Amino acid sequence: MAARQVLAAPRQVITSARQVLTKRRQQNFAFPYLLQVNGTTNDISVAAFNPTGNTGQSLTAWAWMKGDMAQTGRYIFGQIDFGASTNTRAWLLFCSLGGNLQVLLSYDGTGSTKNYLSTKFILDNFYHLVAFTWNNGTLKLYVDGEETPVTKLNDLAMTAITNFNAKVALGSGYSNGVVVGRFGGLLGHCGTAPVVATAEQIRDLFYEGVVSLSSTSGLWNTTEGSGTTLTDTSGNGRNMTITNGTWVTNTPRGARQGL
Repeated sequence: MAARQVLAAPRQVITSARQVLTKRRQQNFAFPYLLQVNGTTNDISVAAFNPTGNTGQSLTAWAWMKGDMAQTGRYIFGQIDFGASTNTRAWLLFCSLGGNLQVLLSYDGTGSTKNYLSTKFILDNFYHLVAFTWNNGTLKLYVDGEETPVTKLNDLAMTAITNFNAKVALGSGYSNGVVVGRFGGLLGHCGTAPVVATAEQIRDLFYEGVVSLSSTSGLWNTTEGSGTTLTDTSGNGRNMTITNGTWVTNTPRGARQGL
């Protein structure tokens, strides 16, 4: 009987841990609205700022999205203008041709110095939080709060992302200043920070909807629910202008399942 009583304690601890995780999964997501974009005429962007804080050595970027396989090759969130005379390729989260998360970084604005392909499929018509962190040479990709294994399609040495002021766009990119790569689906809460988020801080974003970073360079909570302005709540006044985006009350709780 004594031996059975000794074994009972670890079981209680395990049960308690499961209860904690269950409670975390069930907490209400903090941002009630998303933007529906059509993939043909949408443009959600803010002009002329450097989200790395002018050093290029650290950056965290993230966005909520929901799309299907029609969105392969489309852009989710980034600062990139292919072919521009001013060399404005910096960073981009987008959907690979296979439907996985892919991230591009450039150190000089002219090419893709880092090109990482995640193993995580994101075009399954479910909500996903996609993110990356950049830390002075180290690039990590995250889907739904967890770091993902990657295939390194291009992995040249670099310590800093291109340092410049240019448009940051949600759901598109640019080619010589013309909008390209438009995403068609749902887009939500997104942000940039000149610091490197920890794994736990990325989980906070996914499970809690909480931005626990020490600073942000742009933070768009998508809480407006109407209008053509996506307000920057970082304190930096970098509001995005919404062209052909429709507000919907569609909270991405369904993605927040499991650890």
